[in-house]
Amino acid sequence: MRRLSVLWLWILAGLSGVFVLCALALYGIHHYAKSHSYEATIEATFTSATASPPP
Repeated sequence: MRRLSVLWLWILAGLSGVFVLCALALYGIHHYAKSHSYEATIEATFTSATASPPP
């Protein structure tokens, strides 16, 4: 009976670890996408603001 309890604890710990890794991955993807879309917006705005008008 004790071995079964230890096994369930290892399974629970493993699933918790997988959940934490997935949460960190999603946060990283969200942060990466958010920062790069912001940079693209700033770059497009700055380029259009400083570009010379067409002749």
